[in-house]
Amino acid sequence: MGIPPPEQQEKFDIQWQSMRVISRNCRLTRKKLRITQMDLAFSADIEPYQVSRLETDKYYCVAHQTLCLVARGLNLTISELCDPDLFSD
Repeated sequence: MGIPPPEQQEKFDIQWQSMRVISRNCRLTRKKLRITQMDLAFSADIEPYQVSRLETDKYYCVAHQTLCLVARGLNLTISELCDPDLFSD
């Protein structure tokens, strides 16, 4: 696969940083709600492995529909799920 050309590197960096924020917000919100990954998967109507992968930054690109389902399962909006300041003190 190799290293992406410089003009695409910035796009990849932005995507990676966005996924890190989403992963963190998903994990911290779930823990704040005191629910398991299995509980979230059930309420979001997705597979448990998807929650695990999402929370551990293993999804480089997640379908918008999946993000909508996860946000709904956490009682968040998409904007809140993607907000880098959601858990800043």
